[in-house]
Amino acid sequence: MEQEHLESIPVSIIGGSGYTGGELIRLISSHPNFELIEIIANRNAGKKVEEVFPHLRHLKLTRFINFEDLNFSKIKVIFCALPHSTSQEIIKKIPSGIKIIDLSADFRLSDTKEYETWY
Repeated sequence: MEQEHLESIPVSIIGGSGYTGGELIRLISSHPNFELIEIIANRNAGKKVEEVFPHLRHLKLTRFINFEDLNFSKIKVIFCALPHSTSQEIIKKIPSGIKIIDLSADFRLSDTKEYETWY
């Protein structure tokens, strides 16, 4: 049976220079259905990804950019790998229609009973 080719989903990572961001870069870059468009890391903007993560140099990635320089028109999904209490402010600035996967604790449910309605 021939496998149907799926179109790549263009994604971006905000907070790409931390530990979680590095893991996301590694996982997304090798995923057959994702295309990593841009990686945001304000404090490391302008640096090559391999300068921060030498173990990822084989991926031939671009440089980190500032959040303000992100071209949202190319992006379908954004992964947020920001420190806790930072995501809320950044996510407000993302245009509607872009799916957001936030890995911080900022939007976690406060009452464990609320989790029952999610599965």
